Amino acid sequence: MKWIFNTGPVAIQSVEVGPDGTIYFGSSVNKIYAVNPDGTLKWTITDPSGAQVGAGPDVGPDGKIYAVTEDAGLPEWFGRDDDLTGWAGAR
Repeated sequence: MKWIFNTGPVAIQSVEVGPDGTIYFGSSVNKIYAVNPDGTLKWTITDPSGAQVGAGPDVGPDGKIYAVTEDAGLPEWFGRDDDLTGWAGAR
């Protein structure tokens, strides 16, 4: 084990690794985290509706990061590493 990243609440979703090695995962408190390969936080984003992440996150072929929330039940994107524009999509 090279490092441990503490989210506070339990990280309960799948882990996705982007092409640059960034590690993406969701937590039980409606957040998605992006962690650098060295274990440092790259960014985090919260669904403004307060809904938990139900599935994902996944990196699409277009470079966008997608997740499914319990609120929408449909895939939603919230940006790219170089342009986090906020939660948007299916709602």
